[in-house]
Amino acid sequence: DDMSHSPSSSIPLEILQEIFLNHRSLVYEPRQPGVIPPSSDDRSMKRVPGYEWISVSHVCRRWRAAAIFCPPLWTHITVTHSTEWMSEIITRSGSMPLQVIADLGAGASDKTHAFKIIFAALDRIQSLRLSGFVDAETAALLANPAPILEHLVLDHISLPVPAGLKHTADELAYFPYLLHRDLTPRLAHLELDAFQPRLRVPCTDTLKHLVFRHRVAGTLLGRRYTSPCLHGLLAALQAMPALESLDFEREAHAMLGPAAEAELEGGLLDVVLPALRSLRVHATAEECVALMNTATLPALESFALSCARNGMEYPAALGPALAHTLAVLPPTHGLSVARFTGSGFHRYLRFTGRPSKDVYGRGAKGHTFDVMLDRGYGREEVVPLLAGCLPLQDVRELQVESQTGPVESAWRSVLDAVPNLESVAIGGLLARQRLPEVRACVEAILGAEDVGKDSEVPAGRRIPTMRVVD
Repeated sequence: DDMSHSPSSSIPLEILQEIFLNHRSLVYEPRQPGVIPPSSDDRSMKRVPGYEWISVSHVCRRWRAAAIFCPPLWTHITVTHSTEWMSEIITRSGSMPLQVIADLGAGASDKTHAFKIIFAALDRIQSLRLSGFVDAETAALLANPAPILEHLVLDHISLPVPAGLKHTADELAYFPYLLHRDLTPRLAHLELDAFQPRLRVPCTDTLKHLVFRHRVAGTLLGRRYTSPCLHGLLAALQAMPALESLDFEREAHAMLGPAAEAELEGGLLDVVLPALRSLRVHATAEECVALMNTATLPALESFALSCARNGMEYPAALGPALAHTLAVLPPTHGLSVARFTGSGFHRYLRFTGRPSKDVYGRGAKGHTFDVMLDRGYGREEVVPLLAGCLPLQDVRELQVESQTGPVESAWRSVLDAVPNLESVAIGGLLARQRLPEVRACVEAILGAEDVGKDSEVPAGRRIPTMRVVD
């Protein structure tokens, strides 16, 4: 043992274990895949994602003892192909809560067998990220209680194809069982990525954070289109009264498929989420309107919207839907207007509101709203649409990017919506060059005849101060 006489050999095992615990997170995140041989004593074993840190157990016998007999070191499990290694990890973790990542691949494999070993300890799993193919036998394991599960991510899950119509309503249709209230009484965070399960009521009512991503689109006559999803989502939300945040992400630049259009036209369920404080929506404009119109959110504090047109124009219902949703937001002190070019021909216009400052002059974190619309070929009709429906009465500060040219009609819409504006800031690379142009445009709209520091316009509005921001 080369280190038996080194100064580090006198460090108590408890101190070594604390050092290991403090540094494990530096190398825990999955990296390049490797292979663990059956014998966990082989010091030449190659590392697999999530286990690179265990090289410390091969430094000397003392370090190995400190690592192996420290259960908290073995609670973050990335499922591998080795059943022997998974059994060893379960043993070393003792009775500690587990954080599990399991990518089962596209079909049945050795990983499935190793995964079943981990799921023999389902009652200890606190966090689970599951992806890939889940066969019927594996799905059945999830019918057992998971009393301490708090965080669940289901990412691109695929299930066996039913052999006949008589099997379409069997237990696989309701996978995962872990969304049932009796099985997961502590579930607080759920993330569904490209996976839309059916729910067997009563659904978990402890959920606080839900992420629903379904960015997979089909192809119809050579064009990408979206499929229905809102009806099932709204039905699920009705059973989630404790929800505090919701992220809804769809393919925003796809056409609505016939089935999706029928879903929106056929009427959707209304849902009340009394505790929801944060809502993020990324979808087609029509889906955004439908979601906003069906959801009542009395506690909303932060809202982010990103959408694109399904047709040539935005639906007329978008403005009223925004106004309905954002009416409950806290007062907005600062407004940022930005225009930029994204990928391809898409151009966006973005309105971002900042919370009002408190009595001590401090600004609250985050934003009250962040609304971004695809403007197609750059028409200015989106500016009055947003300015007319966003809660801007309390805005004191306006910031615009220098790329946002002072088109008079657009500026007039914005200035009409901010009657208490005190200052305008120009940002971006061309800010100094654009400042005189912006000043002239604002003054002309407000009708100033004699511009001065405290000039009053005929309508009683003061000309806001102008400045450049870096």
